[in-house]
Amino acid sequence: MAVGCDAGYRSFNQMFVTAPKIDRAELDEAISWYSPVSGHFRLRMRGELLAGVQETLEAAGLVRRGGIPTMTFSGALTQGAEASLRVERVRDGRALDDHTKVVAGAFDWTTGDLGRVFGPGLLQENDWAGWVGYEGDEPVAASQLVVHGGVAGLYYVGTMQDSRGKGYGETLTRTAVIEGQARGCDLASLQASPMGRPVYERIGFEVKGEFVTWVPADA
Repeated sequence: MAVGCDAGYRSFNQMFVTAPKIDRAELDEAISWYSPVSGHFRLRMRGELLAGVQETLEAAGLVRRGGIPTMTFSGALTQGAEASLRVERVRDGRALDDHTKVVAGAFDWTTGDLGRVFGPGLLQENDWAGWVGYEGDEPVAASQLVVHGGVAGLYYVGTMQDSRGKGYGETLTRTAVIEGQARGCDLASLQASPMGRPVYERIGFEVKGEFVTWVPADA
């Protein structure tokens, strides 16, 4: 499966391998489909599928570039110790702009490109929720929740660089998990960065697998 757009970010241009075999001709066709974004794409797959497709991926000019653990949490959760942070639910355009600003800063994107994805339509989506954490009036932390199939999916948990190390990521993570539980979810799931993994482990998340990442060799 291949998804993408004209923005040159790998996060928005991804292939997913979901079976233990892959057809080389189909792979080459998918790779060529990303030519308009100059090869700014990545391929991801569950680690247990790697043995059956690695040779094909390498022959197509892709190289392995790390991976990210999938982590889950089940059970009751409380907010925990209060951080010196004011947390606001994203309910209007102003808060959505602040949310977008934080995610763009935390994940090294431009606000303009990210704003094309985090558009006002999100505010009408019943299965989506977002939060912004403020130091005074300055937005410095964010998280998102997407509910699907009884699972609380957590995305874009991030803190601006100058505000890290203060527990804001944990506060925003707990906020999203608690909201998911209130919506009837008995499982929370996320994909962790190296920076975020210790935070999630403190909360009680456990590693259940890994998504392996591949990119063009000349990336």
